[in-house]
Amino acid sequence: MRSRRDRSPLTVAAVAVMAGAGLLGLGAVLLLRGPGAADEWAGVASACVAVVGGAATLIGWLRRDDGAGDDRDAARRERRLDCLAERMAGHCTTEEEQRRLLDPYPLPVTWHTLGPPSADHWSVIRQGAGDTPLRLDGTLDDLHRVVRTTVPTGRLVVLGGPGSGKTSLVVRLARACLTARASGAGPVPVILRLSTWDPAARPLRRWITEQVERDHGVAGVTWDAGLLPVLDGLDEMPPAARGAALRAVNTTFAPGLSLVVTSRGEEYHEAVRDADVLTGAAVIELDPLTPGVIRDYLTTATRSDRGAAWNEVFDRMSGEPAGLLARTLSTPLHLSLTRLTYADGPGDPGLLLRLPGTAALRGHLLDQLIRVLYPDLPDPAGGRSWNRRDAHRWLSFLARHLHRRDAYDLPWWELARAVPLRARTPIWAVVVAVVFGAANVLAGLPWHLAGPDPVAGMVADLRWGVGGGLLLGAVNSLWTPLFPRAPRLRRHTVRRTGRPLWWRLCRALGNGLWRGVTHGAKSGVPVAFIVLAIVAVAVPTPAPGERALFLVFTALYAFLFGFCCGFVYGLAVGFAAEFVTMFHDVEAGHGRPPDEVLRADRAWTAVTALAGGLITAAVTPLFVTVVFGEPLDWRLLPPAVHMGVAGGLGSCLATASTQFLLARMSLSVAGRMPWHAMAFLQDGVRRGALRQVGGAFQFRHALLRDRLAGVPVALENGQSFLK
Repeated sequence: MRSRRDRSPLTVAAVAVMAGAGLLGLGAVLLLRGPGAADEWAGVASACVAVVGGAATLIGWLRRDDGAGDDRDAARRERRLDCLAERMAGHCTTEEEQRRLLDPYPLPVTWHTLGPPSADHWSVIRQGAGDTPLRLDGTLDDLHRVVRTTVPTGRLVVLGGPGSGKTSLVVRLARACLTARASGAGPVPVILRLSTWDPAARPLRRWITEQVERDHGVAGVTWDAGLLPVLDGLDEMPPAARGAALRAVNTTFAPGLSLVVTSRGEEYHEAVRDADVLTGAAVIELDPLTPGVIRDYLTTATRSDRGAAWNEVFDRMSGEPAGLLARTLSTPLHLSLTRLTYADGPGDPGLLLRLPGTAALRGHLLDQLIRVLYPDLPDPAGGRSWNRRDAHRWLSFLARHLHRRDAYDLPWWELARAVPLRARTPIWAVVVAVVFGAANVLAGLPWHLAGPDPVAGMVADLRWGVGGGLLLGAVNSLWTPLFPRAPRLRRHTVRRTGRPLWWRLCRALGNGLWRGVTHGAKSGVPVAFIVLAIVAVAVPTPAPGERALFLVFTALYAFLFGFCCGFVYGLAVGFAAEFVTMFHDVEAGHGRPPDEVLRADRAWTAVTALAGGLITAAVTPLFVTVVFGEPLDWRLLPPAVHMGVAGGLGSCLATASTQFLLARMSLSVAGRMPWHAMAFLQDGVRRGALRQVGGAFQFRHALLRDRLAGVPVALENGQSFLK
């Protein structure tokens, strides 16, 4: 049985709805009948709103009861975990292919154990079975055993420097966990990027559930014994958030729930000093690769006829095992870059010996990556051939954008944030003005051709369309990129719940009323703002002293009109959703290619425009008749068509695909990105310059992002190199 505390948020929301509806009704009475009629209608309006709000509250209570019962079903949860395991297997395969973790063989990464104060007390880690330190030293194949059996709490922190292979290590761990689960019992690993979490804005449980749905398309998964969260990249969080993240894990979950955290060493120790160690977690630190491992790997990865080219390099590392070259190549990242540049390509590895220092050597390897991945030759795989100079310029622009935002993920539907405001506002305003002006002229063309002065009518329509489009485009450029709307995949299936028809009708009505009120408020506010701005600029007032009252009434009428359109749309959607799964919200990750999600969102944009246009056109004559007392006849058809066109175009401006279209249009005009931006991003993933996680793109490594952004970063010996 649900507690009273669980139902309180819905009760508060219902009270808010009733109060808002009451105020809206009284405002309408004041506009239509004057102040003297307010008392007459207040009692009737309050009673109606109370009945509707009470019904919505009761139906909402029944809805939440039904959903909670489904979530408690053990069989359903097991199916979710099986689906997540399948998605994680695909993710691991993609990561192994993109990072070439198995080519020619996995690097034999080793690590050593760190005890307190980096880790918790051994007595806590051993869960009271003594205070003797655990020896966790091992190699790549031992990590699954360490997490599942050696450490009693199942909690482990993996530390390592930049490029030391932490992310590749946890991918191999996830693969081992999935293999163990396939052969018996075991948790499902899920790799979660800590850079996407703001502890101050989102609770840990909710973030895990949302991130699993966004990156892997599995809804309703929570952290319990059946899940092994791998929290990757504590160092990629803002400094102030790292300590808060550790505190959130310690206060939210008991030590009996397993997890793995990865971080750079210095950032982790700073977070520990700010907060505390991760309760019950052991800590290991990755070791640098030895010269022998480096020599064997490069020898195996190089064609036999070119093996002699490495002799001088190997001699230098053997003679100076702690020297510049050996230290630089001791990290898996730089070793893989060396392999791509000189083992796979025709370059002379002897150039590595002539570079003056660590800064130059690391920068050289990162610079050569773009040269190797974009060779200015026809693509043998049949994809698009991007000019190397253009590709470098476009990738550098994205890197600078991410660095300014201190971010590592670039969801394609947030590309509008990369357009500078000084360019975004005029370009979007002009584009929307052209579209609205042309649509407005075409909508009124049949009536103007039959009228006495077609040119004057079309000029008036063009003026109003361009003026409204300029304002709407400018507002959209300021507002929408701040709150980007992620694309959602929809499916259309008939819902069968086994409930009685009367129960489903009541639930559908409650859901429709709730959605109607929320959609009405979301529609009324922007409509009121835009209409008020147009009227204030273009429409003369009757007298200077009446301007304020005129604008107030204009804003109220515009809000009521927008509210009515949004209410009808929300009521229809909410009512139909009980019987047909028309709007099954699945976040953009869902394990599907971004171009497929983009195409689906384009289709949804067309549906949104059609629905918004039809509803606005239908509401317009009814609103004019009820509010202004005009007779309902054919003379209201032209304004209804004009308003329908404006409503349809305006309703699709905030969708993800429209924002992406406007963003790539702006960036391609400025030369910051190609017109085929999605093709370029996906080609970057195929080549290995970028990674794709869910619907977001990342650079192959944070060091590559910083190098392309041109950020000088301090090295261990006090030097700095321009990344």
